[in-house]
Amino acid sequence: MKILSNFLLFFNKTIEDNNITKQDDDKHTAVTLLSNLEQVVFQISPSSKWTFLNNSWKQLTGFSVNETLGTRLLDYVHPKGRPNVEVFLQQQFQQSAQADKSIVVRFLSKTNNSIHTILRANTILKNNNEEIKSIIGTITDVAEIMHEQNILNAKYRSLRNFVDNYSGMLYRCRNDQALTIEYASSGCLELTGYSYEQLVKNNEATYISIIHPDDRQRIMETIQYKLPDGKNYQLTHRITTADETERWVLNIGQGVYSSSGELLSFEGSLIDFDKQKQIQKLDQKYSLYDPDTKFLNEILFIDRLEHAIEIIKSRKNYTFALLLLSIDQHTQILESLGLTSADFLMTEIGLRIFEDLNQPISMCKLLNTQFGILIDSSEYSIKNITKVINQIQEQVQAPLSIDENEIFATASIGVVIGHQKHTDSSSVLLEAQNALSRAASLGGARYEVSDLITHGRAALQSHMDLELEQALEEDKFLVHWQPIVTIKDNKLIGLEARLAWPHPIKGLLYAEKFVPDSDDTQLITPLWEWMLNDAYRQIQNWNNSISGIEKLALNIQVTGASLLDADSIFRLREKLLSVKPEQCNLIVGVSENVLSHAPRTTDSILKPMKGKDIQLLLDGYGHDKTSLHLLEKMPIDFVRLNPILIENCVKDRGKFISAIVSLMHGLNISVIANGVETDNQLNILNEANIDIAQGSFISIPQTENATRDILIDSLNT
Repeated sequence: MKILSNFLLFFNKTIEDNNITKQDDDKHTAVTLLSNLEQVVFQISPSSKWTFLNNSWKQLTGFSVNETLGTRLLDYVHPKGRPNVEVFLQQQFQQSAQADKSIVVRFLSKTNNSIHTILRANTILKNNNEEIKSIIGTITDVAEIMHEQNILNAKYRSLRNFVDNYSGMLYRCRNDQALTIEYASSGCLELTGYSYEQLVKNNEATYISIIHPDDRQRIMETIQYKLPDGKNYQLTHRITTADETERWVLNIGQGVYSSSGELLSFEGSLIDFDKQKQIQKLDQKYSLYDPDTKFLNEILFIDRLEHAIEIIKSRKNYTFALLLLSIDQHTQILESLGLTSADFLMTEIGLRIFEDLNQPISMCKLLNTQFGILIDSSEYSIKNITKVINQIQEQVQAPLSIDENEIFATASIGVVIGHQKHTDSSSVLLEAQNALSRAASLGGARYEVSDLITHGRAALQSHMDLELEQALEEDKFLVHWQPIVTIKDNKLIGLEARLAWPHPIKGLLYAEKFVPDSDDTQLITPLWEWMLNDAYRQIQNWNNSISGIEKLALNIQVTGASLLDADSIFRLREKLLSVKPEQCNLIVGVSENVLSHAPRTTDSILKPMKGKDIQLLLDGYGHDKTSLHLLEKMPIDFVRLNPILIENCVKDRGKFISAIVSLMHGLNISVIANGVETDNQLNILNEANIDIAQGSFISIPQTENATRDILIDSLNT
């Protein structure tokens, strides 16, 4: 680093002396080496403005050197880190003796991504008056180091969380006469009545002292027999708790040896194995359901999970989701209010969840601290599971009164989505437990999916739904209109209503870019109702402001992507019919996908519309294999060809489209070409006897004011 600083001093001086020439090979080589260093080398003025940067700056941030020079260093720092960086720079220019020479800085790239770096102030340059002129330093990308550190921290938190939430007591004892306890997990308080401080720090009780006097000799003889041969031990015995009550425990342990084979200590776990509880467990083992809560017992729950795993291997459209749920505050409530209150909390929350979920589920209480929830369905999707988890969190977070204490709880949830690679219940439960641990280690009150890709999709969907809901509340949508013309004479005969969303980041989006993403949410109907209400408003304005509009024959198309769209339009038809100009036709579009997959339901919705002066359009024709029999039976007035057919028409000079047109005309159905982008396509479609066309070559969707001008021009011509 000192060599680099000296070189920077030399480089700075040569620039000031204007002494770098093409003939000066050594200096030119040095500058080239500096420019190609992996580290970012910089120089800043007392006002924190960049005065020099090497090429690595662009590789790190995406900003070019030229556009960066002269700007402030703080402008490229993440807003949350700017105060610390500003103080650091001030200390460097003040030459504070206590100031560190490096700081972790989170820069922002040109694409607004965070970049974790270490910024070092290597050298301070002064003028002849000993005034600080600039600081020279380096910026090192530490993203990979940070990533590895975060992974290590997450693993440590997961392990720490597992140990802290372990229902029994993990221990390590010294191999001395009293078997002094060197370590005890937090479960020691619940199991023995002694805290960590009492057992480990203050040695108020030893391993020998908590063993019931009648069992001590047997335990010591077993340990002395097993451990010298390197064997593990597993036995049941009684302990005496801090309040001098007896409790049965299961003791499982092993020895810890030196390299020479000397027994240094032994470690293991004590698990509550009280006789009364054991009898209750044996009684429940032969009962399919818990008599009080009606939850499945563990044996039946695992059996159903195994059955779901077998089904998924043979049934194509079947899948399942396993949820493991843990109450984040369980340990706190256990320590403050006791075991009875903690059990009551678990039971009441479980009953709330079971009664609220309005779909078939299998639910089981596992390990007294977790719930297992199995959802299996041929209609399953990740969007559905997001709804289920939201329902569960609402029930968990509702306040609960325990002994006059109002308790507010949250839950960590681990989710596994079934697939054919799953072989047994143990692997699925392990995946769910890992996901649950990850959710708890990230702060709780959240869910984690074992498949990170699926989790990413769920997160993106949830984010999109929130954005759509906010846009609806703030009235951020628009209705644009795309002109539709006859191919023969280029006459305006229709307008298609297009729902548009000026997204703050992605720009202007039309419905086909965001409505499919909300297909399984409750937002789709409000979206189309908003669109139709605004279309109603615009049509009413045209009636009042455009003279002679009643003479203009227009087809106002409102096209949906699902059956819900058609139903929404159907319910608002009277409002639209009441304001449309007399010569206008109202056309409602339904996608080919809906028609081919739900013909009976679609028919029941569309036929009543036909009797209400609403014409029907089959949208996207040519993408799915629509039955000609269904097409003949449905009350269809128009078909609109899929843009893919228009794109490919140049290859066969429109022969395939011509065949479709002949078939449709034979059924008295008009054909619309959608997605016309070139003059060549338009000529081919004309030769194929296409009736009507729309697309970017004819006109892009227009705003309300621009559409008004188009209508006026059409009347004038």
